[in-house]
Amino acid sequence: MVEAKEYFGGLPTKPDVDAIMKAYPNLKEGDVITYREIEEVIGKTWTSSRFRTVTLAWRQELYNEYNLHVRCDPAVAFHVELPKERVSTGFKKARGGFRKIRRSADLVARTDQAALSQEDRLKADRLLFVTGSMIGVWNTQAKQIAPPKR
Repeated sequence: MVEAKEYFGGLPTKPDVDAIMKAYPNLKEGDVITYREIEEVIGKTWTSSRFRTVTLAWRQELYNEYNLHVRCDPAVAFHVELPKERVSTGFKKARGGFRKIRRSADLVARTDQAALSQEDRLKADRLLFVTGSMIGVWNTQAKQIAPPKR
């Protein structure tokens, strides 16, 4: 793992992230850490952009290194999600992504194909094929009560 990273015009987050990691070395699913506690560790108020930058880096490190997903209850606390909560979060994120996919397909489908070049028509056709496949899979999977067996 490379420790040194370039940064432009700001302070590196690693020292503050390390301070939080040192203050909370044994986090586990279900733990709650208030914003006030993090403020005391890094010396910045929760309304500052530095607080946001450092806590985003800290949450990313927890996820990448320890497979802990931390969600926030804005202005109150950070919660290390339980497995059930992780699935709910993943489902919400996928659903939001699905909406974007559906909107992109709609945008391309409503575009005047005659006004496009041959190359752009091929791109549009490919996008409609891919998004149509994803929409079809999503629509059939959403109706299943139990997850498919592997």
